[in-house]
Amino acid sequence: MRLGDPQRGRLWEIVLAAGEANRVRPFIRSHYGLRSPKQYVAFTGKRSMLQHTLHRVERRIPRERILTVVSPNHIFEVEVQLSDRRPQTVIFSRATGRPPPAFCSR
Repeated sequence: MRLGDPQRGRLWEIVLAAGEANRVRPFIRSHYGLRSPKQYVAFTGKRSMLQHTLHRVERRIPRERILTVVSPNHIFEVEVQLSDRRPQTVIFSRATGRPPPAFCSR
């Protein structure tokens, strides 16, 4: 897709960021001293993995059509890292400790 592409006006993106990152939690704790799931950690630079992902997606999809699915367990990280997002684009999943199922629709 090119920036001038008419498809750009119809596409939506769903970023799944509700996982708990249990497998990498010990690494994050020992190397970074954080208890945050990996999507909220800045492994390189000053932006988290989630912020890097959103920045890349915004090059192709308008910000108002990017939905981010997060866990209510991560409310602190969400408030800090997604404060510049419109509230209706941030969707809280069920608090089950499991990420929501991924889906695709045309």
